Amino acid sequence: MTKSLPVRLQKKTPPKKKPKSLTLLKKNLWELCKQLIRKQYGLSNGTWLCYTSGKLIIDPRDAHTGHFIHSSLCSVELRYDLNNLRIQSYDQNINKNGNTLQYEENLIRDHGQKYVDDLKRRNRDTKGLQYGRYWYEQKILEYKLLLEA
Repeated sequence: MTKSLPVRLQKKTPPKKKPKSLTLLKKNLWELCKQLIRKQYGLSNGTWLCYTSGKLIIDPRDAHTGHFIHSSLCSVELRYDLNNLRIQSYDQNINKNGNTLQYEENLIRDHGQKYVDDLKRRNRDTKGLQYGRYWYEQKILEYKLLLEA
């Protein structure tokens, strides 16, 4: 009768952490954008004013983060740029397609023509550029720090 040798226990190497997909990074970055915009433009009583209509938004579900240069038309950089984003009501953002003319008038009133021209120029200059994982990760870190401030 032969004795069997004890099975040697081996330490298992921990599985490598799979990097987050680009889709998940985009989703996380957009969530941070929404939180920052709601924080930046929120009133002290927990409500918001729609940037284009001026109406009071009480229900958080109605507080959309709207783009001056629409996300379907803007570069990746401007899609997540806080200067291109403001609080809008569902009606203004969805039903009125962002009410771009009023949005632009309000930006000019609040920040000047140069501000609007710079957004448009940056969109032209960065449209079509590719942004990899590193850019998204850095932007996420930047916005997390802003939220903590």
